[in-house]
Amino acid sequence: MDVITDFTPGASSDVLNLSAFITTATTLSTITSTTAITTAANNGVYVLQVGAAIAAKAYGSSGADFADLFASSGAGKISTTTASGAKFAVLVQGTDVSRLFFVDAGASDTTIASSEVVEVATLTGVSTSSTAFVIGNFG
Repeated sequence: MDVITDFTPGASSDVLNLSAFITTATTLSTITSTTAITTAANNGVYVLQVGAAIAAKAYGSSGADFADLFASSGAGKISTTTASGAKFAVLVQGTDVSRLFFVDAGASDTTIASSEVVEVATLTGVSTSSTAFVIGNFG
């Protein structure tokens, strides 16, 4: 897993290269605690703004905190149901750090499992108080 420092989100700023995970970022959605549950699309990027520290959370393969990000219903989460074969990125912004995950729903079903969520980077110095991300921050 990579650790990225000195990343600056916003227009005319830094770019996270996601080409190893998705083709081209086609959608950017920011999800807060009041956003209706969001169904992820192939090649989308989803910024989940979490109002808490997230550095120690286990969102991916161990699954202990998977339900903090993914659910079948409820606000502020990504739906566990998506298109078969969907691949997308999730950037979780906490009050301490931001963490980037790649999700590959797999070709055989439409349900996202914790084993399909892989952390690829931690962004230090980027939190919920940082400038908002724009689609141009994801290449």
